[in-house]
Amino acid sequence: MLNRFSQCLAILAVLALAAPAFARSMSQPLDLNQPATIGSTTLQPGHYELKAEPNSNQVRVVSNGRLVATIEGREITLNRKAPYGAVVMDGRRIHEIQFGGKTEAIEIPNS
Repeated sequence: MLNRFSQCLAILAVLALAAPAFARSMSQPLDLNQPATIGSTTLQPGHYELKAEPNSNQVRVVSNGRLVATIEGREITLNRKAPYGAVVMDGRRIHEIQFGGKTEAIEIPNS
């Protein structure tokens, strides 16, 4: 009986340690019809995916499956869950990325 309990406890410990591995990356599509800046990178018109890993301040900018840029951001917490994903722009500069259904967002500092 004690051996069975120890096995169950060991399995639970492994699952608890593996839980962060199940965290999903966050992604937000971005369609530009004019050039825009994210960090120090200028993006030309086109379709992009902005990807971030949970608890990471890096944003990967991907176009047609190709990594275009990696940008350092700052994770911020919103007052409530974003009802939908959004890219907040200040003129032609990408300022913030919000992910639908999440309270986490990424703020992109000025460069």
